[in-house]
Amino acid sequence: MPPVSPPPPPVMAAPHMGFIPLAPALMREGLVPLPVKGGALDGRLFDIPDWRHWSMERRLGFIDRFIQDKGRDPQLREFAVQILNAAKVPPNQTRAAWAAILAWVQKNVRYSTEAGEQLQSPQYTLEIARTATGAADCDDMAILIGALGFSLGLPYRLVISGRKRNPQRGDPGRMQYVHGPKPETLVVQTAAGTRHLPAGGPVPGGTAWTHIYLLVGLQPLSAQTWTFAEGTLPVALGWDVLHGRMGGGAGGGARTDLAGADLGATVDRRPLPYLMAGPETPKTGAPAAADQGVVARTLSALRNAITPEAIVAVAVPTIIGIYAAQAASRAAARR
Repeated sequence: MPPVSPPPPPVMAAPHMGFIPLAPALMREGLVPLPVKGGALDGRLFDIPDWRHWSMERRLGFIDRFIQDKGRDPQLREFAVQILNAAKVPPNQTRAAWAAILAWVQKNVRYSTEAGEQLQSPQYTLEIARTATGAADCDDMAILIGALGFSLGLPYRLVISGRKRNPQRGDPGRMQYVHGPKPETLVVQTAAGTRHLPAGGPVPGGTAWTHIYLLVGLQPLSAQTWTFAEGTLPVALGWDVLHGRMGGGAGGGARTDLAGADLGATVDRRPLPYLMAGPETPKTGAPAAADQGVVARTLSALRNAITPEAIVAVAVPTIIGIYAAQAASRAAARR
């Protein structure tokens, strides 16, 4: 099934969000509440000094609990209902509800990197979205989208993507992991059709994980089918960064993704999402995948330039020149 095009984002500003403290169990994980100018937002933005030493399993588990803790805020549920009403989403239309939430976040929250690793509560992200200076990174956007949906009883899963550090020759090395409480296989609807995606179990090692986003359930409370929600780009519900980069339209020259789905020949030219902070990411500026794309294009250009004809064109004059120089040297010696 093709992805759902997001409805036009409703023209509505983020609300003022009152203070809701974080659960003590989450605070015991080593979070440091950051003071915010003016004091009104104190306790809703957190630094995690030990983040780089956490395993990926611990990170995902913490973010999941953080989403659910903040998603129980009745203020958040009230605003989620406002988004659905403004987008004219009928009751019990889960896919349309997720599309409306996604469209609002894409329209109203600016992406930006950050120093170290800070987690914004969804209430904080909404509060700063009311100003022109408000911004969030990919994990903050995933937290906001997930919490808005969770407040309405809509299921979600955290997803991370990246590349193998040392792929075998011929292996594109793209990796994707879906967080979950137990190993299972999920039915996922994408632009290329239905995929069966493994979820849960240990996070694969040997991978530079660079991005975090969501799988969202298409049935309330207990989903049987899922689709992707990417908050950092203006893309429709159902678009997946990992396989969207390979194409997604119909046509000849089909290629295959990690799960064996036919992706068609249309290459997605939209920019890549940005990085998730952590030891897996080599830097925190431009997207790592985009850097890899530059390297790949450079190597491809070199491979295309080094042809047999090019070698002959360079080597033959060089060899002739060497022999000419040696002959001139011998002639000079005889004189």
